[in-house]
Amino acid sequence: RCFWMIFLIAMSTSPIGIYMSLLMQTAHGASPALAGYVFAAHSIAWTAAAVVTARIPARGVRTALVLGPLLMALGFVGLSVTMATGPIAAIALAIVVEGTGIGTCWAHVGSLVLGSARANEEEATAALIPSTQLFAGAFGGALCAIIASAVGLTRDASPAVASATGQVLFGVFAFSALAAAVIARHGGL
Repeated sequence: RCFWMIFLIAMSTSPIGIYMSLLMQTAHGASPALAGYVFAAHSIAWTAAAVVTARIPARGVRTALVLGPLLMALGFVGLSVTMATGPIAAIALAIVVEGTGIGTCWAHVGSLVLGSARANEEEATAALIPSTQLFAGAFGGALCAIIASAVGLTRDASPAVASATGQVLFGVFAFSALAAAVIARHGGL
C-alpha cells in the first residue's frame, strides 16, 4: 500500500512540474521570473514541511500520512479554482499548500516502506522507491499531456485555453492525492 501512496503522490506532482510555469505565463501574463518564483515556493514549502514533520513522534506518523495528501488535494482544488481567475498571489498560496502536503507525508511513506522490508530484501525494497517515483512521473507526465491536448493546449494557446487546461489538470490530479489519503486512512498503514 505504501508503494501505491508513493506512486499516487509522485504522479500528482506532474502538472505542477510540467505545466505550472507555462500556464501562469499564458493565462495570467506572469513573467518567466515570477512563474519561477511561484514554482520555487512549491519546493520551499515541501522542504519546510519535511523539516518540521521529520521529528514527529511515531503516534503522529499516521496523521501525517493522511494529512499530507489531504493538503495536496486542497492545494490542487485551489489551483483549479484560481487558475482561471487568479490573482497570482492566490495561485502561489495554493501551490504552497500543495507543496506543504507533500513535505508532510513524503519521508514517512518512505520510512514505512524501508521498515517493512523483509530480511535480506532491504536493498531491493529501497531501490523500488525511486523506481516507483520514476514510473509515476512518466505516467503522470503522459496523463498531463493527454489532458492538456484534449483541452486544446498548444504553443499558441489563448489565456482562456491555458486557464481551462489548468483547471482540468489540477482538478483531475486532486483525485490522485485524495486516493493517497484514502489509502493512508483505510489501508492499514
